[in-house]
Amino acid sequence: GLNGREKTILCMSAGYGYAKEYKDKEIAEVLGLTSERVRQLRHSATKKFAAAYKAVAKLSLVLFFSI
Repeated sequence: GLNGREKTILCMSAGYGYAKEYKDKEIAEVLGLTSERVRQLRHSATKKFAAAYKAVAKLSLVLFFSI
């Protein structure tokens, strides 16, 4: 799953739970990271999130067709 920092970066990037969508540079300043590190973490978190979503979608299809 996603760790706390990854969740924060994704939420800030999307503006989920925040007043606006933040750019990597702004997130980096808040978290005390470089913009490049924020980009790397966002990329990694996005891949993890997509993999989890894909797994849930597959499970949903299996359950739907087994009814």
